[in-house]
Amino acid sequence: MPQDFVVAAGEYNVRKQFRNEGQTRKAKDMPWSKKILDLDRNQFFGRTLWGWTRIVLFYLFLYCIITVIMCLWVTVFYFSTYDPITPVCRKKQPGVSVVPACVNRIISFHANLQKDVYPLADQIDEFLFKLDPDAEAQFADCNRDKVWGYEARIPCVFIKINKVIGYKPETYEDVDELPSDSPGSLTTILENYSGSGRIWMTCDITNGKSTEIKYFPGPYFDTTNGLDGISRVIAMQLRDLPQKQDVSFICTTWAKNIEIDTKYNGVGNVKFSIHMS
Repeated sequence: MPQDFVVAAGEYNVRKQFRNEGQTRKAKDMPWSKKILDLDRNQFFGRTLWGWTRIVLFYLFLYCIITVIMCLWVTVFYFSTYDPITPVCRKKQPGVSVVPACVNRIISFHANLQKDVYPLADQIDEFLFKLDPDAEAQFADCNRDKVWGYEARIPCVFIKINKVIGYKPETYEDVDELPSDSPGSLTTILENYSGSGRIWMTCDITNGKSTEIKYFPGPYFDTTNGLDGISRVIAMQLRDLPQKQDVSFICTTWAKNIEIDTKYNGVGNVKFSIHMS
């Protein structure tokens, strides 16, 4: 009856049920396939199409703002430090190389075969023209046969010192300034050639028969007007070359602020060989 009391048979606890507990339990009991795609609610991974659209648009907008800010800072940094003349990375000293370029540092040719001679001559022509359109006339004595001596068996090899922006050579002006380990040929060169502001060069034969070397304009790079154009080039005319034998050379540049490391080709020196058939 309504007024009767209900007496519990034993102890019991009253548990409070939260508002969303039923929904949470229902979500846990939901099969995993329906958690991915719920066609009843038009949901994909628990979100409707409009929900996913808002999330995608939000992050697109966020990353666009971040990209614009980064581009703005990069642009400001770039133009505040950019110099169109000065390179970002500078070398300490100019490198040294030989022209014509050769495979394994061996210039090999047959003086009577045009297929050997012409590619070497064309390489020299192109190299000099890039330095100065009138450079060929400056080395006319080295090109009497019009193929740089390769047909006449007195080939010319060009030693080039690279241009380094900001590099100011400290040259040896007197024999007394030469380092103690310098060769005697360098002393002879300074005694025979007068002039200041010159990076001197010595070339020695390391293997093979002794060969006469003639330099154009001389065994030095003239830096009085800056290392530019043909002033960065020395022509070596090799005379009395033996046939069918390798003759190896090492050419070294000399200045107070040029480091010489014979372990590495191009660091204050260049090594090459020539084989004439």
